[in-house]
Amino acid sequence: MVGVDVVCNEKLMAADASERDTIDQMKNKMRRIGITFIGGQDYLFCKRNQQISPAIIREGGIENIIIPAALQKVQTPRENPLRVDTEDKLLNRSLKG
Repeated sequence: MVGVDVVCNEKLMAADASERDTIDQMKNKMRRIGITFIGGQDYLFCKRNQQISPAIIREGGIENIIIPAALQKVQTPRENPLRVDTEDKLLNRSLKG
């Protein structure tokens, strides 16, 4: 199951939030985007995840994306790099690296 929860100061503000819920909460100065990946999956952001849209990524700012991962997941050599497909080519390029 994939879901987006909005948390502020360790308090749950919205569970299984929609894109609109998340944008509304971000207007209240909530800016960090934490996203995890499951081993074997190559995409962090993709068009199938409508809750974290290009608008949300821009609102939060690329510098505020946090990707918590187990050390072995990031140290293990990967055949394929992590990818993004937000349906916004300019945003995809800015997320590279």
